[in-house]
Amino acid sequence: MVGIISYGAYIPLYRMSRDLLTSVWGMPALRPLPGPGGKAVCNWDEDSITMAVEATIDCINGLDRQLIEGLYFASNTPPYREKQSASIVAAAIDLRREQELFTADFIDSVRAGTSAMRAAIDAVKAGSAKRVMITASDCRLPAP
Repeated sequence: MVGIISYGAYIPLYRMSRDLLTSVWGMPALRPLPGPGGKAVCNWDEDSITMAVEATIDCINGLDRQLIEGLYFASNTPPYREKQSASIVAAAIDLRREQELFTADFIDSVRAGTSAMRAAIDAVKAGSAKRVMITASDCRLPAP
């Protein structure tokens, strides 16, 4: 049977206030952005990999890491063009190394997360893996 056994999330700690966003976008003070709060923004050292690591740590809290047989990373904003991000996430969260762990990146598509989920479901149904972890993370990159 295929299903979700755990999930995790990570949202950056820093916030940009709605007042600041309104002034930067040049909106008049009479028309502030609706609703309370602000926008979550990444710290200078956060990217889609570091956020994926934090979310996967939250996800596997209490689970046996050695049972995970695959890790798929989905993102529109991977920090590397040629390096595989999924293998970096797997190493950072200390997934098994003595046995084969299949890692794959699903990138540069608005359907990256959906494609990763579909590939994981197909892998479990086909019997090539029993547990596959999927992490989807995006980080808007500011202008230099």
